[in-house]
Amino acid sequence: MMKNKISFFEKTVTLLERFSMFFAAFILLTMMTVIIADTILRHFFNHPILGVLEVVEGFFMVAIVFFGISDSFRAGEHIRVDLLSKNFRGRFKNINEIILQLVVAFFFIVIGLKAYKQMTTALSLNQMTIGALSIPIAPAYLIVVIGSFLFVIRLMLTIFSLTFGRVKEG
Repeated sequence: MMKNKISFFEKTVTLLERFSMFFAAFILLTMMTVIIADTILRHFFNHPILGVLEVVEGFFMVAIVFFGISDSFRAGEHIRVDLLSKNFRGRFKNINEIILQLVVAFFFIVIGLKAYKQMTTALSLNQMTIGALSIPIAPAYLIVVIGSFLFVIRLMLTIFSLTFGRVKEG
């Protein structure tokens, strides 16, 4: 019974991660289109698109990173530095993985909580981007909160799998 609940939860998280990654890919495609259109309009017609820099830097790049991080980790497509861990075998390798993932989870909990605090501050003060176009910055912080939360859940599921001997493959 417990295994079924965990399996259902894991499948639900994986579905959320895949949707999140799909959204990140859509944003990447949109970002490329907007940048190409802005470049063409700027160079050939001397009429750039207003606010492209603010939207690309403040929202698109944040969304691509934070909406994609959890699914990339789940699929094993993230960058790893394994100078020490490649020498571990068996139980020591699992213990090392658990410790590293706990550290990463801690940092992403801090990142998510700080982003949440910044988001509430940005909402209460009605903070906007500085530049050609004033855009509320709270949604960018919300993206960080959602992405961090999803990544921490994935890390906890992986830690659970390592601890109880179940190795989860995407």
